[in-house]
Amino acid sequence: MPDLQGGSYCIDSTEVTNADYATFLAANPSTAGQTADCTWNTSFVPAEGWPPAPDRDAYPVAWVDWCDAAGYCAWAGKRLCGRVGGGALGVDDFDPVENEWTNACTTGGTFEYPYGPTNDPSACNQGHAPDQDALLPVASLPTCEGGSGLFDMAGNINEWTNACSGPGEFDWCRTMGGDFYFINSEGCYHELGFARSGPWIVTGIRCCRDAQ
Repeated sequence: MPDLQGGSYCIDSTEVTNADYATFLAANPSTAGQTADCTWNTSFVPAEGWPPAPDRDAYPVAWVDWCDAAGYCAWAGKRLCGRVGGGALGVDDFDPVENEWTNACTTGGTFEYPYGPTNDPSACNQGHAPDQDALLPVASLPTCEGGSGLFDMAGNINEWTNACSGPGEFDWCRTMGGDFYFINSEGCYHELGFARSGPWIVTGIRCCRDAQ
């Protein structure tokens, strides 16, 4: 993925699936190697809905907190998407020049929505409240493809990013991408904030890494 500073990086084409996350847990990852802001996190197992039903392998993993997401990405040789070039963002920094996630979703600041310049409420999986079982398998909506082959960057499930208000367990961290639950969550700049230790049914994972 080209950035707006003349470099490039990689971002997952889909949200991390239940199958991906099960492989991570099967490797028995140690919580001892977490960064200082995650010393309170004693388990990577999602807070609810785990293990998933056998027919849910291709669905995005949910109910993960920020440290679960950061731990998965590190185990996979990646990182939570943050500042272009690496590192954390300010909690309110959405500028695609600086923000890896926003840069990818907007195709370098070109579009407001991952699939183009205008809103199509039916393009992505969003706005099904109060139906909490409306997740879809990743990449199952071709109308929600954008950003050079990236799927579900709007709707389906929110994705944790490396943008937090502070280093504590209860400091707020940003998720991007919207979700199946909330109406009007389809744009690239749609964001929510959750406590670092606050998993919910709409919190999931997408990772970035340096180009190789």
